[in-house]
Amino acid sequence: MKRFSLILLFLGFLNHVFAQNSSESKTGSQNLKPLVIVDGVKKNIEDLEMYQADSIATITVYKDSTARKLYGNEGENGVLDIKTKAFVRSFLVNLFKKSSSAYDSLYTKNSGDHQFAYILNGIPVTGNYLGNLSELDEDSLDKIEIISKEDLASNYSIADKEFGILLFWTEPQKSK
Repeated sequence: MKRFSLILLFLGFLNHVFAQNSSESKTGSQNLKPLVIVDGVKKNIEDLEMYQADSIATITVYKDSTARKLYGNEGENGVLDIKTKAFVRSFLVNLFKKSSSAYDSLYTKNSGDHQFAYILNGIPVTGNYLGNLSELDEDSLDKIEIISKEDLASNYSIADKEFGILLFWTEPQKSK
């Protein structure tokens, strides 16, 4: 039921977001479907039924010239770019391991990152941390440092994790 409700809500949202006005639409139709990308792979909008709401890390909607610039003619009706938590987690773990041998060693020793608190440019990452870290990439990640539980507690008031992972990044410039 949760999946069905998510799809109905989402399709209603898509209809509203991607409805083209007659001056922009070649056909004047209000039923043009956006390009759907899930984890970098083109999908049909009906394929969204396969995903549970809590498996999604981010949803980015591109419209108009931005969609066309990023995806060419395929983006003319807008683009829905979805990244699942599993996809983002895998990408980030690989990025962090590649960027820091200390992180790689600690991640391997602890069989994952369940005891890590991530701190991005001095701010603890909470809530949907995968969504909040999903913009990181090789070009924007400047440095990773590991801090102890004691430093994590005294500097960031986080007492329930064993290690702090300090991430330093340069936010990409948004194109106008």
